[in-house]
Amino acid sequence: MARLFHYHYWTPRVEEMERCYLACDFKLNQRVGRVPGAEWRRWDMCNWAELRKRNVMLRIIEMVMGEVNVTFGMGKQDLFDHVGFQVDEDGMLAICKRAVLKGWPVERNERRTFITTPWTFRVELMLQPVIEEPSNCRIRSLTMAVHGDLAPVGELAQLLDIPMFTQPDSLRLSDGEWEWIIHSGEKTRVEEVRLATPSASVSVTDPVGVRLLLG
Repeated sequence: MARLFHYHYWTPRVEEMERCYLACDFKLNQRVGRVPGAEWRRWDMCNWAELRKRNVMLRIIEMVMGEVNVTFGMGKQDLFDHVGFQVDEDGMLAICKRAVLKGWPVERNERRTFITTPWTFRVELMLQPVIEEPSNCRIRSLTMAVHGDLAPVGELAQLLDIPMFTQPDSLRLSDGEWEWIIHSGEKTRVEEVRLATPSASVSVTDPVGVRLLLG
């Protein structure tokens, strides 16, 4: 069964994004970037004054809290790129097979797989790690808008092999542990993410406009 755990944005406000998620008790897992003309490498230990001074182009900043993984990289504008699911090996093969039958492009490598949807975002698949103890932090729901016809969104439920529920103005994909709510909008973007955490209830809007509800 697929488990929703991740989303990724491109944005010119990567420093502000990192600061926002740190304030929400996320931990910095890694920064990957490069200076002009050099190779990509990790910049985890540098402070932002040094990163700005050296003009480091950051391809990815990874923030984690429990089972939740949020990444963002430098872009010219705020742009939602993909949503991520963890699956087992059998699930990975089955989902990729269904994507190919739909004519959706599939890009596979050892670390992760990307499926390009008919809308302006992708679905990422990663193999589930071995977890000895369940985390006390996970994505409870993710609400997003898609630009274009909402009717074919049902194909995402077929792709992931999860139940879909039709609501008056949206579609809800849910396996009982998490839900993915999708409705029509002027721009494809993540609007709200609810996290199940042991902390007190907190509401924050990050620099790209995603409303985070913790607690």
